[in-house]
Formats: sequence, structure tokens, C-alpha cells
Amino acid sequence: MGAKKQLQFHKHFRNKSLSVILFMTSFAILIAGLTTVLLGSCKISLIIIILCFIATKLSKGISGILSIRYLGNFANEKILTQIYAVNAISRNGFRAIFAFLGSYLLRITSTSHSMILVGTFFIILIWGLIQYMKPRLGLNPKEYDEKEIFNSIL
Repeated sequence: MGAKKQLQFHKHFRNKSLSVILFMTSFAILIAGLTTVLLGSCKISLIIIILCFIATKLSKGISGILSIRYLGNFANEKILTQIYAVNAISRNGFRAIFAFLGSYLLRITSTSHSMILVGTFFIILIWGLIQYMKPRLGLNPKEYDEKEIFNSIL
């Protein structure tokens, strides 16, 4: 469903699409963890947790399509396969790192507390990353420095 709605999502949020997806996923993880801690086990918490996981899966579908689309925007056919390869390698590397960190976190605390920690950490990390990248990304083509454009390097 998320992959089908990616075009509407992109048109609505434009340059902020990936930021919105990251915040949506992080807040869903945080809310699911807080719901479990605050409400305990009841039908309302189960419904909220299911809605949070639906939100994360929708955002995953949207981000999968949009990230590939954005990666290919400024590349030519010579470098596009290299960009896709580096993207795949880095995604799998980060998945492995997060899996190890997640398993360690689950050893020392409960699932709900782990979700709260991870959600809070990612919200802070994403906010800092967005603040850092704001003056550097989303510029008009004429505003980029010559050395930052791939075509001038190749």
C-alpha cells in the first residue's frame, strides 16, 4: 500500500519526504513502547501497537521506492550501478549493526523499554541530521558548488 501511495506522498511533502518518513517511523516505535509501559496489557494498547506497526510498514514501502528514485535523480548511467551497489551494501551493513545493537539492548532491558530508547535515540539523531543537512541539500541546481556535481568529476 505504501509503495502505491509514494507518488502522492512525494507530491505532498516534496523535499521533506524522507524526513517525514524517518520521524513517522521513529515516533511509531516510541509510541508503541510507551503504550506498552503506560497502559500495560489491554485491548486499547494492542490496537495502538498494531496501528504503530502498520505506520512503520507503510513508511517502509514509501521510503523503499522514494530512496531509489532520489538516488537516480542526479546520476548518469555510468555511476548509477555503483550508487545502487553502495546503497545495498550500506543498507545491509547498517541492518547488521542495528541487529547486534538491538539484541544487546534486549539482553539488558525489556522490549518496551528498548523501543522507547530506540525511538527516542532516533528522533534525536534524525533531528540533528536534518539540522546539519538543511543548508546542504535541497538547493536549486545553480546553488550547488561545482565540485559537488558528479558530471564535473566524471
